[in-house]
Amino acid sequence: MSYYRIQIDELQNGEKRYIPQKAELHISRSWIQRQEMKWYNIIQEGGRYGLSRTIKESYDTEEDASNIINTYKGIGIYEEGKKLKSTTYKIID
Repeated sequence: MSYYRIQIDELQNGEKRYIPQKAELHISRSWIQRQEMKWYNIIQEGGRYGLSRTIKESYDTEEDASNIINTYKGIGIYEEGKKLKSTTYKIID
């Protein structure tokens, strides 16, 4: 399951910047099994979307950041349908 949020950074001059983010659940299995959420910034690169922990893209309004999340979620659904479902082979005599 994916989780989404908008990080709101308030600047010294009172302006706000909105950063769309996505989380993925990670399970580590060392001595003790742990679960943790890792948050990634959603970035737009030349019309494509990606995730980054270091690069940030901020927007002037919460609505713009929300639109980025909704667009990213829609792309994820589209790409989900393109994943390989199964592979079959036909032997020719």
